[in-house]
Amino acid sequence: MTDQVPATGLVFEIEVPPAWFELDLRPASRDRAAKTMVERTVKASPELWEARGAIVRYVRGIARQAWDAGARYCMAFAKAAGDGVLVGALTITVLPPLGTRGRTGLTDLMDQVSRGGQPGAGDWSMTDVVTMDGAGKAVRRWGVRRQRLEQRGKEIRLVFHDTFIPVQGAVVLVACASPDADVAEPLLEVFQAVTDTLVLSDAPEDAEQEDS
Repeated sequence: MTDQVPATGLVFEIEVPPAWFELDLRPASRDRAAKTMVERTVKASPELWEARGAIVRYVRGIARQAWDAGARYCMAFAKAAGDGVLVGALTITVLPPLGTRGRTGLTDLMDQVSRGGQPGAGDWSMTDVVTMDGAGKAVRRWGVRRQRLEQRGKEIRLVFHDTFIPVQGAVVLVACASPDADVAEPLLEVFQAVTDTLVLSDAPEDAEQEDS
């Protein structure tokens, strides 16, 4: 997948597994598109047939949350795992500076990202500075946290893997998540592998002229 990072003059590329599918985030078409995408996925994986309704609801919720958060790009996946279904998503969002006085240095990012409320029972997280081959240095936080769902106020344990990359006065956030905390370790390995394929590069001059 290749797309432009708004307001930065950069282009991003990221590689995702073939079975993952891109979500339409636009409010006018996302519900219909989510149903179509899930039906296509189920046809390729018949073992998901009985869970198709739950997968559609999950994908629609992810698309809605991604749009509300200002995400530029969103992918999701659903695969059979034992007696259930494993689901998750990846979003790419451009954030304003997170650091103090609008700075986006790694020290400022680390300070901001490390802050958080008191963890619940079984929650955990780790934060570190990483170097990505195609995107440079970034602050990464990963672990398991509790999150309340919009519907019915239900609380779930969420596996998350967030990478904050400072670029030209902004921050590119690559966020991966899944509600399947029982398999957190293998999910985090996949999330890291996918995130680390991100490449940021200068936009071609003709693309910059079209946007101007």
